[in-house]
Amino acid sequence: MKTLIVFSSKYGMVERCAKIIAEKLGGAVLENLRNNSDIKLSDYDTIIIGGSIYSGKIRDEVKEFCNKQFKELMKKRLGLFICNMGNGDKELLESYPAKLLEHAIVKLPFGGELNFEKLNAVDKNIIKLQMNIDKTVVKILNENIRRFYEAIKIV
Repeated sequence: MKTLIVFSSKYGMVERCAKIIAEKLGGAVLENLRNNSDIKLSDYDTIIIGGSIYSGKIRDEVKEFCNKQFKELMKKRLGLFICNMGNGDKELLESYPAKLLEHAIVKLPFGGELNFEKLNAVDKNIIKLQMNIDKTVVKILNENIRRFYEAIKIV
């Protein structure tokens, strides 16, 4: 069974999570939607989609991919995840179309990492205003990541 993990990551957290899942699944193909949004899904049995949340919304590349590939995604084994610093369950439900959420085998928030030193000036100001954070914060939900890849690898 071939697995594809598509993701969009601005500061690297989603990509790190996608790589962990790929390693645990034994060689899933990784595609960053920031580099390639025209992906052929017919070669894969399982599709995993991940994206980061900024200002309460999933990255545009993920939203566009889900909308463009909706019919094909509904024919696949599907896993959905987000990386975020806010209310993971609520933001997860708001990030993907309801039908995809219903269809997914597993859907989980992975928490997040806010590396304040890596942020650009605009993002630093937004984070300060919206979240009252001015330093690096790590809230990675390793147990959710483990539960995710365990659920996906069960056939």
